[in-house]
Amino acid sequence: MRTDGRDRSMEEIISEFIFCTCQLLPKAYAFKCDSMLIQNMSERTSQSWSLICGSTAELSIQPLNPCVTDYDWLYFSATQLAFTEDVPVMVKDASSLFDTIECYTIEPYPKYPSFVRLRLLGVMHYNWKCKQYEFKPVVFRDGYITPALITTANYLTERFNTFTEMLSGPAFKCQLNAEGVTYDIVRGIRCFQWPKESKDWPKRLRDYAWPTIDIITEVVQHGCHVVYAQHRSCRNDKLQWRLSFSFAEVILLQSWTKIQQIVYHLVRFFSKRKLIQKDCPKEDEVLCTYHLKTLMLWTCEEMPPEWWNPSRVISICFELLRKLLK
Repeated sequence: MRTDGRDRSMEEIISEFIFCTCQLLPKAYAFKCDSMLIQNMSERTSQSWSLICGSTAELSIQPLNPCVTDYDWLYFSATQLAFTEDVPVMVKDASSLFDTIECYTIEPYPKYPSFVRLRLLGVMHYNWKCKQYEFKPVVFRDGYITPALITTANYLTERFNTFTEMLSGPAFKCQLNAEGVTYDIVRGIRCFQWPKESKDWPKRLRDYAWPTIDIITEVVQHGCHVVYAQHRSCRNDKLQWRLSFSFAEVILLQSWTKIQQIVYHLVRFFSKRKLIQKDCPKEDEVLCTYHLKTLMLWTCEEMPPEWWNPSRVISICFELLRKLLK
């Protein structure tokens, strides 16, 4: 019973039970961004790097019923960089890069926002005497690139003894025979600059100050990646890539409060079991977990802090599902 004389509703009891039993993970297991910026998954001489992303990195809670069944890795080379302009702009900290770097410029598809082509700019060589990179442009700048997908398979073979793999959208979906764990590995190229297509995001008006200025600054400073993926209308366009903000999403979701993480988990848990088609081909997909993430991100911007009340966990989930239905 409440001390104010009003009976607690069943919804409040269940909501508070969920909130109290869902534990926050220690920071050592939360995959904080400063420790996962660049992870060397093999010897530096292999020139392959990877970044853990997706729900494994985003969720820093330990619910009673987990729904994370695989691991997402963004795989990229330390010898390739993409840029938003025709002149490469180097970052201050190049400690994770190699002495020779292939440079590409990002060119947008006007009809398909966030989809791009990559054109070869030239090569940068590190001058150890001057302690800086020197850029040598190519003579003919009309060469567009497609990924060498075989490098992903080579990387997996180096890291794991045995695996079975298939291509699912931009990802290699790998089932490790020894461990029985599924990995989704996406081939990409890193861009240290914030892309023009998202230039309005940092300065957009936000009524409830989420994300904070510090979080926005951190997201923009880390740039984005470019992954090999085609728009549904351009499945046969072998030159088409897509901007990926997987790293930005991890930073944003890691800044969520405990109740926001719980609500996101519950909506995912329900949707994956009741709404999302299992083993559905990518071209036939109607609803996926990325729609749920987008819904949550917008809701975090649009709703005041007091709306995220631990005694309203169930009601908040229902409201999000109604938004999804609409």
